[in-house]
Amino acid sequence: MRDVAPHCIISAPMKALASEIVRKLGKRLQWLSIKVRELTGDMQMTKAEIAETQVIVTTPEKWDVVTRKPTGEGELATVCLENVKAAGADRWLIHSVR
Repeated sequence: MRDVAPHCIISAPMKALASEIVRKLGKRLQWLSIKVRELTGDMQMTKAEIAETQVIVTTPEKWDVVTRKPTGEGELATVCLENVKAAGADRWLIHSVR
């Protein structure tokens, strides 16, 4: 089994929200040299872009399309975050997927 770099996948309900998350989260994580990129709609990311990106913000529809494509690349290690609004506060649910 070869090592797979973990990526964080954030699912946003719509493209506009995904863009906002990329902008805001990208600024917050920039000091850690963590790259945040958007993968929505008709956008594509090259294998090199995916490899150098630690956080991918996508929509459920785009993630479905991406994960259904057979690439022959092997394993995928991800951590999925979902933003939950409760009582006016931002909370995050973390799901580890292997």
